[in-house]
Amino acid sequence: MSGTADILRDLESLIGALDALLRTSTAREAPNIARELGVEAQLNSGVDAVGGALDGMDGGLAALGRQLVQVDAVLAGFETFADGARPVADGRVFNAVTDYLEIPGRPLDPLARGLALGQRYLDAGLKLADLVPEPGAIAANRLALGRLAESLKELKAAA
Repeated sequence: MSGTADILRDLESLIGALDALLRTSTAREAPNIARELGVEAQLNSGVDAVGGALDGMDGGLAALGRQLVQVDAVLAGFETFADGARPVADGRVFNAVTDYLEIPGRPLDPLARGLALGQRYLDAGLKLADLVPEPGAIAANRLALGRLAESLKELKAAA
């Protein structure tokens, strides 16, 4: 099963491969071939259409990147909370309090069990959060997409 990080890494590879293809000497001949065939306008229109799609993709990636920065901050808060709550959730704090106050019978054990269950849910959620891509993965894709857009623009035929 592929995670989102794998998908973003594969997307960056695909974009890079397309960019490399557009930078080949064969692809660079597209404007000359279009000129010989009298289809410069169609080539330029196609390049503009694909460029527009790339711009749209970049806008979507930018929005996703902004969201991932916020998600990353929230997850950091949950991780800090989970780390701090662990001594309470495992019952050590309640046992220390009841021992100090010399309260027999561990009356806080049901509360400790409930908190321990909550801690397990929180830890499970944080493991799932590992599937959320890092904001840097989006930035790398946007850079690759920008290079691809520039390579594409260089294929336009002179008007």
